[in-house]
Amino acid sequence: MLRFKNGIETFRKAFSQEIISIVIAGDCCPWHTAIGLIKAGKSIEILKNVKPVLDRADVSIVQWETP
Repeated sequence: MLRFKNGIETFRKAFSQEIISIVIAGDCCPWHTAIGLIKAGKSIEILKNVKPVLDRADVSIVQWETP
């Protein structure tokens, strides 16, 4: 079980002093709430509320459930 403290979980000790951050979000299905943005060519706004968090990470992954 993962127990996050301040959004950080250590799985093992690092092999080096270099640290990267990874953000993973899943099951994002904004179809009904985002269809207007997509049709208007403003799909970048779909994630505007979480974009600052995604931008701070070295690697960001969002799994889309929308075709």
